[in-house]
Amino acid sequence: MDMVDPSVVLAPYLEPLVRGRRVVVLGDSSVSLCASLIDRGARLVHVYDPDPVRAAESAARFAAERSLVIAKLPDADLAVRDGAFDAVIVPDLSLFERPAEIVRRAARLSSSGGAALFASRNVEVPGARTPRLPGELSYYELYDAVSLQFPEVRSHYQGAFDH
Repeated sequence: MDMVDPSVVLAPYLEPLVRGRRVVVLGDSSVSLCASLIDRGARLVHVYDPDPVRAAESAARFAAERSLVIAKLPDADLAVRDGAFDAVIVPDLSLFERPAEIVRRAARLSSSGGAALFASRNVEVPGARTPRLPGELSYYELYDAVSLQFPEVRSHYQGAFDH
């Protein structure tokens, strides 16, 4: 059985948020979500991947797509103005060793009327990996990290599903 990329469920949910807007994705550039955002009406999508090899491979694969820009996530702030994007998406915050830093960067990238979406593995699910990876946050840790940077936070907790 082929594994489905979990971020694929985000695309339909994000369509009203990205349609006609400038979007930045911080995370894995190889997931189907990045190109899917263009298909769902995003005007421009920038993807910054912490893995330089994966970023280079994805950039080559999508070189013909003019509305999709893929690059390595730099250690310092991005070379864009604060508030440059209407939507900031982090499809898997647990990918980063310092998630609070990524949330801070996302807040700087988001325009004043923009929105940000953070998703993360649920470490509270029975049978979850122990010990946790450095970037894996509990529900409350995730909420706290985001609420420190954004004045309004809405959360959606998704527990485990039985198959």
